[in-house]
Amino acid sequence: MSKKPNVSQAIRDILAEVPDAKPADIVARLAERGIKATAQYVSTIKSNTRRAEREGHGISDEYQPLMRCRQFVRDMGGPEPAQRHLRDYLNLTTN
Repeated sequence: MSKKPNVSQAIRDILAEVPDAKPADIVARLAERGIKATAQYVSTIKSNTRRAEREGHGISDEYQPLMRCRQFVRDMGGPEPAQRHLRDYLNLTTN
């Protein structure tokens, strides 16, 4: 059994290749791949993708290290465990 294609991801892939593509053009490209979608659906995905980029999912390179740091702190369970892990790491690298 073949897996159903992810239409939203296919639309985002095409937008990554051709950012200024019109919904009708994207529908045509999807059809070449055997994927059915309406121009309205493509327009919705295009709009949501741009909104996500504006709201911080596509933040500038200047803030990327800060965002990775924030994720590290979350992954470690908070600031105190993160500091403890960083101290342990520094002790390993300085010896």
